[in-house]
Parts: sequence; C-alpha cells; structure tokens
Amino acid sequence: MSASDPRQAGAATRAAPPAGPARGADLVAGALVDAGVTRVFALSGNHLMPLFDALVDSPIEIVHVRHEAAAVHMADAWGRLTGEAGVAMVTGGPGHANAVGAFYTALAADSPLVLLSGHAPLSELGRGAVQEMAQADLARPLVKAAWCAQSAQSLGGEVERALGLARAQRPGPVSLSLPSDLLESPAHGAERARRADARNPSLAGQHPDLAARGPALASRDHGSLADDPRLAQCLAAPIAGLVEWVWIGTTVTGWQLLAICIILAGIVVALAPRNIPIANRRSFLIGIAFGTLAAF
Repeated sequence: MSASDPRQAGAATRAAPPAGPARGADLVAGALVDAGVTRVFALSGNHLMPLFDALVDSPIEIVHVRHEAAAVHMADAWGRLTGEAGVAMVTGGPGHANAVGAFYTALAADSPLVLLSGHAPLSELGRGAVQEMAQADLARPLVKAAWCAQSAQSLGGEVERALGLARAQRPGPVSLSLPSDLLESPAHGAERARRADARNPSLAGQHPDLAARGPALASRDHGSLADDPRLAQCLAAPIAGLVEWVWIGTTVTGWQLLAICIILAGIVVALAPRNIPIANRRSFLIGIAFGTLAAF
C-alpha cells in the first residue's frame, strides 16, 4: 500500500485507545487476542465503539460489512472452514436484531461462532435508554447460550466463556451482549481465567476416547482430525471419526438410520396388498435392507 493511499492516511488519524487503567473494552480485546482470534467480522455502531478503539493496535483484522447478518454469516463460514470459533461484532438494539436471523443456519450446521453485540448501558436500563432491547431473550431460541455481561471486571472471562461454549461438545453459535458503560468503565483488579484447550498438557489422559465431528471431518487443507496420529499422541487418547445425519433436529448415527430404514420397509411390506405373494414381500424387505447398507 502506497503512502498516498487514502486508507493508510485514514488509519494514521484514528485515535489510539485512551491511556490509563484498562477498561472493559481492553479486557475484551485482550481475551480475543489470548484466544488466538485473528479476524473478526463487524459492522460498527455507537454501543460498540470502545471495543473498536481497543482493537486498533491489536493484531486482529477487522473485516467491515454492510449488514449485521452478513457479519454472522461470515463468522459462520469461518467456523465451518477452520473449526475455530468465528467472531462477529455488531452494535446493540436494531443492529443485534438484524444479526439474529443469521443464527439459524449456524445452529443447524453445528458451526462455532460468537456474536459480540453492543448493548444499552446497564445504568440506564428501564429508563428509556437509546436502542434498549432484551437482546439475550431475542437470541436465545437460536443459540447454544445467550446472556448480557454484568460487570466490567468480568468481561475478559465472559468472552473466554463464550468462545469455549461455541466449541464445546456439539458446536454452535453463542450470543454475548456488552453494555456500553461496562466497555468504557475502568476494570480494576480484573482477572481472566485462561481457557483450557487441546494444547494444554494437563488434559492428556483425562478422556477415554474422543470423537471428531463437524468441521474437523470437513477440512480440505489439513485432512480429518480422526486420521491425524499427532492429535491422539498429544492427548494420549484414541480419536474416532463420527459421521452423523440430522433427523428432524436430532443427531442420528449411521446404524440408527439403517434401523429406521428397515423399520419403514417393514411397515411398507405389512401394509402391502394381500394379493402380493409373501415371498415377494420378503424379497422386497431384504432388498431394502441390503440396498440401505450398500449406501454406507
């Protein structure tokens, strides 16, 4: 990028984060950096501006979008392709409401992502605060967890908790609302409990077996985690690939699907007209069973 590039000139004039004690926004930015987040997808707004200021000098790249739902869709895609939790940032109120609609596809795809939404100040709730909304209640039906932070000192830990929940067990989206007064408040004495992950040696040997699923089985660049012996050696635990289907919102394994097909075939045979010879009906049932098995 040349020195005359207007984007570079604009970046040089941005205000640096205010000096002094760490604010809540600084704890959020630090938690994202500590968690290894390298890119966030965002649409700015007043409620979230302290966090944008805190990210100015961080190594995290901010990809700006033109609609809040696009930020969540991009974070969704990031989670599916990398297996890491994608991070989206939007402002509160209507910005959060615009983003919520994109949660559904991420939830259905078991895609790990975290939405950090600005929020009306806690000190003004119930008194007609600008763009005040019950944001956690709005998002809760479409996410694994949704809540609003309650103290500046806990913001770093809240972010680490959200990132951990997005990837834990069955991955999925998580919504965390960040009140603007907490982002601007000094966070004296704040401590962030570091989130344990697979790189922590203390986890070795604690799990009798592990199953790789979702994005871990779909990586085109790095192959399946279940086929990589290095992970099993690191964790001192066997790794198995788990192929699953979603059946009316419930996870169904291959053998369960086979049993369902056989049961359905049996029902078809039982309800078939009686003028069909029983031998033909049995052949039909056997054909369905073996045909389904061959599909695996």
